[in-house]
Amino acid sequence: MIAVCSVHTAIRPVLRSSWINPAVNILNRSRRLIKVGAIGGVVTALCCFTPVLIWLFALLGISALVGYLDYVLFPLLAVFLILLAIGLRRRRRDRSI
Repeated sequence: MIAVCSVHTAIRPVLRSSWINPAVNILNRSRRLIKVGAIGGVVTALCCFTPVLIWLFALLGISALVGYLDYVLFPLLAVFLILLAIGLRRRRRDRSI
């Protein structure tokens, strides 16, 4: 914790994600990219390579749309893997500084 003087109180603790320490925000952004990329990639891969989404579409009665899943799922998988790679690259770059 960092102590900062303020007009209203003599000393108050500053939260880790405050505007005073921008390095924490950069690390949080790379961590968020890694989480979104990893979770999205796993979920999209499960939907791509297992019949989970086909069963769900059949259950909902919209199984006619199964033929179009490849047009959506493969680019979505690529986007999540790119987000994961960007997050890992930013984290490695920030830690080397």
